[in-house]
Amino acid sequence: MRVSMVRTAFLAALVLTLTLSAGFGHAQAPSPVERLVAMENMLFGQAQQGFIVGRLESIERLLFGELGTGTLPERLNACWSFVQGDRAGGMNVKFRLKAVQWSIYGEITEGPIATALAQ
Repeated sequence: MRVSMVRTAFLAALVLTLTLSAGFGHAQAPSPVERLVAMENMLFGQAQQGFIVGRLESIERLLFGELGTGTLPERLNACWSFVQGDRAGGMNVKFRLKAVQWSIYGEITEGPIATALAQ
C-alpha cells in the first residue's frame, strides 16, 4: 500500500514538473552568467567564486569527468543542455539522479547534486 502511494506521488510530481516546464518555453533565455550560476546552485548548492573558466571546468569535471572541448560558449551550452535536459523530452540531471536513487535505495534525498554523488 505504501509503495503504491509513493509511486502515485512520484508520478504526480513528474507530471507537474513536465507541465510546468512546458509552460516556461516562451520565457526569455537566461544569459550565460545566469546559466552558470543556476548550474552551480543545482550542482553545488551555491554559486562558486572565481573566474568563469575555472567555474565551468568544475562543472565539466563533475558532470563528465573531464574538461570539454570547443569554445567557452559551446562548452557552457553542452553543460547547460546536460543539466537542464533537452527540449526533445530529455530529463534534467536532477530528475535522472532522483530516479536512480529511487530505483536503488527506494528513497530520494534532497540537496546539491555533488553531495548526493559523493554519498
